[in-house]
Amino acid sequence: MMRVSAEKTFTLARGFYPAELQRHGLASALLELASATKELFRLPCQLRIAPRVPEPPLEIAVQLYRIAQETVHNAAKHAKATQIVIGLAHTDGQVVLTVKDDGQGLRKDFGKSQGMGQKIMRHRAETIGATLDIRNHPKGGVIMTCTLPTGSRAPLRPPARKPARLPSTARHLR
Repeated sequence: MMRVSAEKTFTLARGFYPAELQRHGLASALLELASATKELFRLPCQLRIAPRVPEPPLEIAVQLYRIAQETVHNAAKHAKATQIVIGLAHTDGQVVLTVKDDGQGLRKDFGKSQGMGQKIMRHRAETIGATLDIRNHPKGGVIMTCTLPTGSRAPLRPPARKPARLPSTARHLR
């Protein structure tokens, strides 16, 4: 029992910082995500990558990975999906990331009540100049599509934060 818990903790921790992404790129990190989903949730998760998808810069790849990770997690945990498919393609000068599940679909009030996960995913997409679309798939389940124009603009960066001012009693600790 402890061994299984330790393995799950290790697998979960790997997802917090996808070292695979930095070492081998987005496709490899998405493959690791699919594999971890199979392990953690006992849920089939496939990765389909089209040929000749350009490797985005690391800052962009991290955001795309996190969007995929959140979507896969939602499908596995909330959608009662029996299968998830992650897709990565390069079409018409755009990198297109998709996550499709065969679960119960979105609630009717989905567009009105954005949860924190959806807000963060939309912010991540906007930060890199991508669009994010989440909707019910005509054949059932949900499909998330994140579309990033290649060569459009450099990723936007949040403004640098000014360092917090230390109280006068703590200034000697600098």
